Amino acid sequence: MGAINSVRRLTIQCLGLLEALEPTTLEIENKATAIHVMQSLIRDKWPHLTLRPFGSSENGFGCGSSDLDIGVFFDPPALVNSLSWNDRLQVLASIASILTLHDGMELHQFIFHARVPLVKLWDSRRKLAIDISIGSSHAVGNTLLLKRYGEMDPRVRPLVFAVKHWAKQRGLNDASNGTLSSYGADLFLLHPSCG
Repeated sequence: MGAINSVRRLTIQCLGLLEALEPTTLEIENKATAIHVMQSLIRDKWPHLTLRPFGSSENGFGCGSSDLDIGVFFDPPALVNSLSWNDRLQVLASIASILTLHDGMELHQFIFHARVPLVKLWDSRRKLAIDISIGSSHAVGNTLLLKRYGEMDPRVRPLVFAVKHWAKQRGLNDASNGTLSSYGADLFLLHPSCG
């Protein structure tokens, strides 16, 4: 009986944490608006580019304060394969320069020497951190996979939120500092449940 009560208490705490951390309607709308604004700003120069969200803001595992991960996708998709590394960096730099001309959009950092180069922006109007990288079909597929896991079982999101919160409080979920990425932590957590 004691174990059942402990599980109930843990479940209630996980649900409470989910409720406290999940994005508000306004935060979700702000992210959608930011994507729309950025897409319209780059459309004139690059009509063949599409900005597509991925990661925790898109898969349902992101907190209200989570950054917005955006992939730059080319039409046709094979076009990206013809770009050199420097061409990709130039595309990112050019996108950043166009977006930062928009009122409220600030360049925070270029991270060009990472495995996946990206531009970090800050949207001061929406109080939103934005990471833009050259899009990857793997990132979109991984996002969809995790979203489906969350939709299949109502216990998944509260559990993922609780573990991610625990890891964040201890500095254990930052791939740039040698720990697990959010995606890796999510898979690690969900793997035993899938058998």
